[in-house]
Amino acid sequence: MSTRIALGIAFSMALRLQSSPDYPTKPVRLIEPFGVGGGPDLVGRALAQQLTEQWGQPVTMENIPGAGATAGPAALRRTAPSC
Repeated sequence: MSTRIALGIAFSMALRLQSSPDYPTKPVRLIEPFGVGGGPDLVGRALAQQLTEQWGQPVTMENIPGAGATAGPAALRRTAPSC
């Protein structure tokens, strides 16, 4: 997936969620399955900063590299639902 497409999807989701004033009510954690310092890391950090400003809730970026980029999704699967 190209970076432009990923950014477009992420920002359109952010704008769509902006219409819901009570979301999110807790801090948000973005999981990025690649190493620190690459393109996806820079895009994720910029997205986290924008979402923090828009939502008024802290959005943190967490890098979980490894296992051919499957460690991040596996970590997400193990987290408890927040809703």
